[in-house]
Amino acid sequence: MHKQDDSVFVPNELRAFSGYYVNQDKLRNSSSGGGASALAEAIIGNGGCVFGVAYTDNFKRAEYYCAESMEDLEKLKGSKYIETDKRVFYNNEYQSVYSLVYQKLKESTEVLFIGVGCAVSALYSYLLSQRSDISGLYTAELICYGPTSQKVSAQYIDSLEQRFDSKIISFTVRHKKGFWLEAYVRAEFASGTVFEEPFYRSDYGYALSVYSRLACYNCRFKGHGHPADLILGDYRGLSKHDVRFNPLGVSVFIVRTEKGNRLMSKLDRTTFCLSTANIDHVLKHNEMYYANKKRTKKREEFGRLLDTEGLHKAVVKCSGRLRYRLKNTTWVVSAIRHLKQLIFFRDKK
Repeated sequence: MHKQDDSVFVPNELRAFSGYYVNQDKLRNSSSGGGASALAEAIIGNGGCVFGVAYTDNFKRAEYYCAESMEDLEKLKGSKYIETDKRVFYNNEYQSVYSLVYQKLKESTEVLFIGVGCAVSALYSYLLSQRSDISGLYTAELICYGPTSQKVSAQYIDSLEQRFDSKIISFTVRHKKGFWLEAYVRAEFASGTVFEEPFYRSDYGYALSVYSRLACYNCRFKGHGHPADLILGDYRGLSKHDVRFNPLGVSVFIVRTEKGNRLMSKLDRTTFCLSTANIDHVLKHNEMYYANKKRTKKREEFGRLLDTEGLHKAVVKCSGRLRYRLKNTTWVVSAIRHLKQLIFFRDKK
């Protein structure tokens, strides 16, 4: 297998595509271009089911969900940057997500499983142990940056609900306010209050940047190790002047198998704008396809402080008090955002 820390990855027979929802509302409510949702709609429309990650009702944890209708797919939308429980609530009880996939395949139901590389690999291992017929299974893998702990999401949600004295009824870490790669946290409260902040300037965002499981820093599911039929992510590096560019988001698809090609052929081209992409360009600008997350010197300290003093104090102490204050000073944040918008629209002229 290709070494995971190599700076050059040889793509072999990979194929790449880019695309986005034609419907602007659907596109705006998707993490990038809506690629995963469009594939899921194609499977549901053909009578199949889709397994993906959803928040629990309080947004403090993430677990798998089996979508069997177009309405069900709403639960799967949006990125969840936390570790996921490998269980699913189905028929009024919790069970292993892998065993439920097995049951669905046994019933001859077409299945799309969406997850990160380690989860897809675990699914294949389980199905192999059960000698399952996987002819009806499609797998789509999300380019993974190494999720953070569920302790982070739980403490972040708790802090917001205490701050605003109200329960959160809607939550996302990939809200779009402008250019789609500038993600915002958006929380809506039962009181009617709406809170927003730049994700990577939030405590949640800092935690994601420094704290993941140890296995994420030496991941086996990069480069040639990807197990899924196709891999999905943001189309980073796409020029604003490219005809395939959309400021609200563009998904990239990296197809590895013949099943992946069949899955792509199911996309509805009247509702999803699909184009071919250059695989070398795609991989050059999506290094997490082949590279591991870099382990920072702050990881162990952050994990200890998270357990002993809580998320906010862990962020302040690990990032540095002065840096933290400057980063979160309102006029600084506003000035940076305004400057980015000026540069973005200047480049579009």
